Amino acid sequence: HGEPTGLSVQVLALVAAIAALAFGTWYLLQPPSLDKLYARAMAANENERLSEAKNDITAFLSRSATDDPRTAEMQELLDQIKIDQLAHQLERQSRGREKRPDVSPVERDYIEALKQADLDPEAGMKKMTAIVDLYGGANDEQPTIALARHKLEKLREDVKAYAKDHRDEIAVRLDRADAIASDERSEERRVGKECRSR
Repeated sequence: HGEPTGLSVQVLALVAAIAALAFGTWYLLQPPSLDKLYARAMAANENERLSEAKNDITAFLSRSATDDPRTAEMQELLDQIKIDQLAHQLERQSRGREKRPDVSPVERDYIEALKQADLDPEAGMKKMTAIVDLYGGANDEQPTIALARHKLEKLREDVKAYAKDHRDEIAVRLDRADAIASDERSEERRVGKECRSR
């Protein structure tokens, strides 16, 4: 019973390597903690890549306790993903790339408002306002209504920016017209003086 032989050292090294590999595999196959899922979802939301966090959010919601204060926030993020998916689907449909036979009246009106907004943002804003007024209230929880409210806010910002740009352009053109008119009046006075002096 002396020192271990070369073969027994190799066997011990092999057993240690297999144990380390098994532990590493087990560790990597463990589902991420709720804290890690929450952190990844929040990071995706902050980076405006929320759709990429759908699996993390779903895993969080399936494993979290109902009294976890983060559950409501994660449910809101999942609802936002669903609304974003509906928006994408309705936008594709408004451009004629996809047809669905089961389009609801509110979705049909939303698609028409999107088409109108592409041509005339102010008219699209009015149509979107009518959708929110007509279908809102009792249906506020419907994803299309939430989507219409969000799009309406964006259209209001777009129309405001468009109006400002338009006003600025008109002001520049009016200033130019005033300068031309002033130059013409000066030229008329000069010509008038020359004619009288002859």
